[in-house]
Amino acid sequence: MSKAIISRDNLDKKYIITHDQNITGREFLKYIQQYSLIIDNQGFTKVGIYSENRVEWMYAFYAALQCNCIAIPFDYMASPADVAYMIDDCHPDILFISESMKEAYANINQISTFQPGIIVFEDHPPVADQSESSWIGPDNEDNTAVIIYTS
Repeated sequence: MSKAIISRDNLDKKYIITHDQNITGREFLKYIQQYSLIIDNQGFTKVGIYSENRVEWMYAFYAALQCNCIAIPFDYMASPADVAYMIDDCHPDILFISESMKEAYANINQISTFQPGIIVFEDHPPVADQSESSWIGPDNEDNTAVIIYTS
């Protein structure tokens, strides 16, 4: 890979701005590394993300790619039956969810025949002294990176 998938230019500048946070490039890379440590060396190949829009969604997404896993985002506004179908179809090893999506996932879990491991974002708050991710991009650009389900 000739160019980093996440720019290393100006890492002290704001990369993500939310209503209550300003996240620098350096922090972003640290949080990706933190989430990759959850995924790495577990034998996972597919990582699902079922959450409303939030910064942890991005950390999980890039961490999955860093660990050579296929990232599978699920629309948090999809019906429980639709999400259950997608989970049964693609079999993610783990599923990142937010605390606020636990109830919705409980409904999905009653329908789905496949049960991925669950990781709740709020159980993994940012760690300030985490090292930065040194990952620059996929090892093999021909591998599948993302499975996207559309309605």
